[in-house]
Amino acid sequence: SKDNSIAIWYSTYDGTRRDRFNFYILYDLTPLKESIAVSSNGLKYKYGVFFYDKKTFALLDSPVLTNYDNYPNAVLDMSNGNYAYATNREILIMNASNDVETSVYGIVYSLAELKTGELVVGANLNLKVLDTKGNLTTIYGHNGIIDLLSVLPNGFLASAASDKTVRVWNATNSELKKTFFMANKTTHMFVSKSGDLVAAGGNQVHIIDSNDLVLKNTLTLNVAVATLLSDIIELPNGDLVTTSSDKKIKLWSKSANFELKETINAEYHITKLVTIPSKNYLVGGSISGSIYFWSL
Repeated sequence: SKDNSIAIWYSTYDGTRRDRFNFYILYDLTPLKESIAVSSNGLKYKYGVFFYDKKTFALLDSPVLTNYDNYPNAVLDMSNGNYAYATNREILIMNASNDVETSVYGIVYSLAELKTGELVVGANLNLKVLDTKGNLTTIYGHNGIIDLLSVLPNGFLASAASDKTVRVWNATNSELKKTFFMANKTTHMFVSKSGDLVAAGGNQVHIIDSNDLVLKNTLTLNVAVATLLSDIIELPNGDLVTTSSDKKIKLWSKSANFELKETINAEYHITKLVTIPSKNYLVGGSISGSIYFWSL
């Protein structure tokens, strides 16, 4: 939360807090395969990433990515067991022995791993591809900072930048496959369970066919007032849920071509959404500091 703390709650969902961790400055939480990465600036350390066990939330001794001078932007656990840590100046790649190899790329905002094992870095206006042998290729095309990267089921790479475009690449040979021009900067992007690319920002959500690279659908959050998307998630059944600055949570039905299924009028602006499939809950964190639960 904004008070630079992490709270752990019991799964009884009765409001009982199990633990709380305070940080000097807390930047982000990133769920990884076996752990949760916490990007922060601690009193004891400089900038860094702290890794916590997913089940116990105990601080892990390894990996260690602390005592760095640069602001953390992204962290990625790679399929070969290495960790990639992106800052506002460089990217660090660390192996299981905590040996760090540093390569300076400039400001790094996003990371992704291709299906063939190459690491892709969104650095300033360019994409940089680091292959498994250490060879570096630069891909040009964007006119703005590359904030988001997603790997499509066919192996292509989607990149979203502040130039209000989403571009799809064959990153292995630097070929640009398609450019989508958006009305707003894309702030959220992911691949859905059905394989479509979901790119959202401002007042709109775009559904893109990953195979044919065509726009399948555009969802408008609110046509009456200026509205900004705060978060978007996919439910286990493929439906989409959005929350926006107009205090509305909207459910979009996949089976009905993402027609609006339901609108929830929240008391406060909900800024973050998650689901708890085992309980069939939709959970929202609000600017009031409260957490809300809805039955799906």
